[in-house]
Amino acid sequence: MQFYIWHQTLAVWLVQYRVIPSQSMTPNYDGELPWQLAYTAACFLGALALAGNARVQCIAFGGGQENGLRSGTENVPGIAGLGRAVRSYAKLGDTAPHMLACKQRLAQRVLDTIPGAHVNGDLAHGAAHILNITFPTKGEVLLHALEGAGIMCSTGSACASHKKSASHVLTAMGVSDRDIDGALRFSLCPGNTLEEMDETAAQLAKNVELLRRFVRR
Repeated sequence: MQFYIWHQTLAVWLVQYRVIPSQSMTPNYDGELPWQLAYTAACFLGALALAGNARVQCIAFGGGQENGLRSGTENVPGIAGLGRAVRSYAKLGDTAPHMLACKQRLAQRVLDTIPGAHVNGDLAHGAAHILNITFPTKGEVLLHALEGAGIMCSTGSACASHKKSASHVLTAMGVSDRDIDGALRFSLCPGNTLEEMDETAAQLAKNVELLRRFVRR
């Protein structure tokens, strides 16, 4: 069970808080699984580093690649891209303060310009790279309106993209089903700017005002 806890944590926090695998590749916990989706690189490739005393079972059988743990043809270009992405991000330094500033800027602009909007979570002590806001309209409709302006966000995490039920995280936080229906999640990266936050807030205000005339909640 410990492996799965670390799996979830590192897959999300690896880049944003510089949890970079050690050069010795001998972590003092069961395992770490950084997903390439967390980096600015091609997707759908992961890397698993195991402590010397960790034991895992093979689930893909065949040619015996990866010491018999993962048979199949290796994605060499993907592996090279993931390695390059990890090395480049490791040089960025501490990116959390910048992302937190972007997060707080976007939240404040939204709260100042959109009546009825409110932040889900703690702005000061929550994750620096994730902002969840409830808007006075349907989140799914607003999401598609933002896509037309080149702004990408989501109604939840990628892990829950195929689930139709309300977010269990927001539910556990005490957010009502109605507010969950109007919630959007914004995920930030080190490359985002304060100017982008201002533009995003402006597009949100514009589209929320438009949608409120036509979309009932």
